[in-house]
Amino acid sequence: MASEKFAVASTAAQKKLEEVKSNYQANDPLGVPVQLEYFRVNKRNLRSDKVIAEGGFGFVYEVTDETTGEQFALKKINIGNKETFNLIKNEIDTWKKVS
Repeated sequence: MASEKFAVASTAAQKKLEEVKSNYQANDPLGVPVQLEYFRVNKRNLRSDKVIAEGGFGFVYEVTDETTGEQFALKKINIGNKETFNLIKNEIDTWKKVS
């Protein structure tokens, strides 16, 4: 009887572990597991597939549009203060000029 309870608990724990594992991946540049993230950008539902770069302001992800299957690079920027915001704004303005 105790082994049956353990088997049920073990199965439930294994299921939960697989669920958690499915939300993580190990194919970022450093080989460190990264939790999958979901983004909503310009009416698109995007899912992060992997981290392709890390910089001073945040991460660049390879993302997939969940509706169309199209893949993109998405830079997620962490803004900490006004100075950082201004630096990021300058970067965006520069990209607009070269695009």
